[in-house]
Amino acid sequence: MFPIPPVPLFEVAGHSLGPWHLLPPTHVVEAMRMTLTHGQPWISCAFQLIATIALSFIYLPTTTNIFQRVRMRTEYR
Repeated sequence: MFPIPPVPLFEVAGHSLGPWHLLPPTHVVEAMRMTLTHGQPWISCAFQLIATIALSFIYLPTTTNIFQRVRMRTEYR
């Protein structure tokens, strides 16, 4: 929950995104900061929740595929 330096690359729906935003914990921490620290309702962090879910749908199949390939390669040597 340390501050992340802004490195804007592009903007989506009014939200400036940079290389740190490719990591799901960045969005989760921002959503927690918005609700717990600033007292905003959870619906106000919908962008962060959608981004976390979208990145999870991308990362889970990708890493599962990589893990299976590496595991199969090491098992059959």
